[in-house]
Amino acid sequence: MGPLLHVMGNEEKFREVLVNLVENAIKFTSRGEIRVSTNVTGNEVDISVRDTGEGIA
Repeated sequence: MGPLLHVMGNEEKFREVLVNLVENAIKFTSRGEIRVSTNVTGNEVDISVRDTGEGIA
């Protein structure tokens, strides 16, 4: 596990966006995988939600 990160921003909106991305990944991935990852560069944090679901036409 990496270092503890403190992110400034609206906690409620951040949680809402992250939960929405993960729920959609679960909803549209009947088989395969879902990956949630983070990458820290300096004072920036990138969060990625990837899945093998059907995608958008």
